Amino acid sequence: NPLELMDRYGADALRFALARLSTMGGQDIRYSEDKIEAAAHFANKVWNAARFVLMGQDPPTLTPFNRPMPTQLADQWILVELDQLIMDINDCHAQTNVAKMADRLWEFIWNEWCDWYLEMSKCHKTDSGPVLYYTLTQILIMLHPMMPFITESIWGTLVSQNTTLSPSISVATWPTPLCENIPKLPIMAELKAIVTELRRIRQELNIPPSRSITVVASAPSDIHTKTLALLPYIQKLAKVSEWEWVNELPPIDQVAYGVVDTIQLMVPLADLIDLDEERRRLDKKRVSLDTQLTQLQDRLNQSGFMQKAPSHVIQKLNDQIANITSERDALLAQLGQLS
Repeated sequence: NPLELMDRYGADALRFALARLSTMGGQDIRYSEDKIEAAAHFANKVWNAARFVLMGQDPPTLTPFNRPMPTQLADQWILVELDQLIMDINDCHAQTNVAKMADRLWEFIWNEWCDWYLEMSKCHKTDSGPVLYYTLTQILIMLHPMMPFITESIWGTLVSQNTTLSPSISVATWPTPLCENIPKLPIMAELKAIVTELRRIRQELNIPPSRSITVVASAPSDIHTKTLALLPYIQKLAKVSEWEWVNELPPIDQVAYGVVDTIQLMVPLADLIDLDEERRRLDKKRVSLDTQLTQLQDRLNQSGFMQKAPSHVIQKLNDQIANITSERDALLAQLGQLS
């Protein structure tokens, strides 16, 4: 019942989920309530992001439709990505591809804008104020056809603070890109890779989120200069207290290693975690994985099983064995780093 779904998740969530589920050519939609629940989380993400942008801002001094001049690397990057989003959404409109439009908005807003740009902007929120405000208004306008209620509500807050905005988002000027051939910033891909690698180390070795890490890095000399502008973002996003460049990583015990292209990363662990307790935790998990592997392999080796079992059942067992083996190998590597 759509009325019950709207009561439970909100009309915007239902609309957005149906947009993502829509198909080209009039095919039936494969209904999924999980998609509607995910869309409700997405709406909440947009709401909280808008609150963050407006917190501490002075909207009357900001011009919403004049593209600001970026002063920071993160601002430059998000404006390039925003232009690409506008072009992609325009293409989706021309093709009447509603599902692709919804997926593209989700990917940009959740991943690029919220998870990366808003976090990077915390390094220089005052300088990034105009870009934060500008990107918010452009995102809301493009999202409005699918989520009219939350976008109109946020827009109303903007209008109450900035009279240069149109009274309703439904009559706001549709975004236009600065140009259609804006070069990408490959250095941002490097930033994401470094942060992701350091986050992987933190997660795999159970380093508490409250603890800052020290990173010793080795790379060709030209990389040092190239990544200099990235260090404030790396320190913020991966909670790094110290970053040291060396010509060659020193032979130190009890460290975690990571690699990003030509950059070698080393994180000393001695003062970060209880090494004995972490070894016990990992070893207990290893025993559990060994037990699971033995059970699965015994099942495969049962007399007549390979001849009688359907091929999809055998394939599923082999996939489980491969996944557990991969997880066990990674766990043994972690234990080796703690030795």
